[in-house]
Amino acid sequence: MREHDLPKVRACFRRPGTGKRLHLSNSRGASAKPGSRTALGVESYSLSLPACQFGGTKSRRGQEHLSHQWVLFKMRASKFEFEQRFWIIGLIISIGFFLYFADPVNFAAGLLRLLAPTIDLDGARGIFFLRLIFGAGAVLIFLAAMLRTWATAYLRTEIVHDSSQHSEALVADGPFRYVRNPLYLANLPMVAGIGVMASRLGWLFMLVGTWVFVYRLILREEDGLLQSQGESYRAYLKAVPRFWPALAPRVPSGGAQPRWGQAIGGETIFWLFGVAVLCFAFSLNIKLTWIVFGAGFAVYFIVVPLLGKRAAASSTKP
Repeated sequence: MREHDLPKVRACFRRPGTGKRLHLSNSRGASAKPGSRTALGVESYSLSLPACQFGGTKSRRGQEHLSHQWVLFKMRASKFEFEQRFWIIGLIISIGFFLYFADPVNFAAGLLRLLAPTIDLDGARGIFFLRLIFGAGAVLIFLAAMLRTWATAYLRTEIVHDSSQHSEALVADGPFRYVRNPLYLANLPMVAGIGVMASRLGWLFMLVGTWVFVYRLILREEDGLLQSQGESYRAYLKAVPRFWPALAPRVPSGGAQPRWGQAIGGETIFWLFGVAVLCFAFSLNIKLTWIVFGAGFAVYFIVVPLLGKRAAASSTKP
């Protein structure tokens, strides 16, 4: 469903500091009936007119809840952003590297100067610790690749890398038993690891920019799943954390079997990103590093379409 087709939230409450009521009607000017589905994927009774009739703390809580839900609704990524999420994250990373023009100090060098101000960065000891920091960045990328591969083994490559949004089924196996969005979560250590090769400002921009963008993507996906899966997904929302994983499974296994071959193939690009940064940690050769990065993109644009075609062909077989 497109955003302009969704009804706006309808509510009535007193504007803070005044005695006037603020009325938000839906897009057609009609009243929302109790129990009807809203654009936020919640029952309209929690946002409807009776909420205005409560006084004191209950009324204030209702206003705060409405304001929070409205902010989340406005923060959702657009359909275009979701479809182009691969390129937008790539753009965020690219801008991070271009920020060397504003901050010429490499993140690893800046971190080492902060931790050991007296160390000579050009000396053997300084270079050794710089290699360790770059190696730590590679480890972060490998951890991200592991988490993404684990999640893709259950969700399947043709869905993970499809530009369209899929809300027709709920997957609650593998890492999805610990956290609702393991694929988006994995993007954070990935950009943090790649960012060690950027400037200090570039590293910060990559991490914050990616976090804000994936959070907006999460809001869009959760809204779609609420509308398609209803109460089953609402129960899943209550049980499993959105972003920070639980230490133990929060829901029982659904019995799905992982498909590791297609998962490793679909996530090869991220494994090669880790290899690229690891190569730099050992060789400090930026040319070799960019060659491996380029190989990751080449493999991605060859393997992922092939896996998608194979999945489509297998689904059409009787």
